[in-house]
Amino acid sequence: MREVATWHIYEFEVCEVAELELESGGLYVFAGRVEDQNGSSVWRAYYIGRTNKLWHRVAFHEKWHEAKARGATHVHYIVEHREQIRMELEEELIGIYQPSLNTYMR
Repeated sequence: MREVATWHIYEFEVCEVAELELESGGLYVFAGRVEDQNGSSVWRAYYIGRTNKLWHRVAFHEKWHEAKARGATHVHYIVEHREQIRMELEEELIGIYQPSLNTYMR
């Protein structure tokens, strides 16, 4: 059973970048674990994006190496076929989490 991470109210599947093989549209988060103020391990978002082909976009993403250098270890993804919903979710999540590599929509 795959690990699931919750971003706001949305459940995302968790995997390593090389494991993502979906050609579906969706949202993705480049994330890594950090300790919060209580010493608990939590996910930190370094980049949030949307695409109409998850595998292709994530596998060749120009921000992955920088996200990895900052601490990203995994990609979280959720399948969403409707472009309008992807746009709305991306904007919502970037607004909430303010990922360091998302320089637009902040």
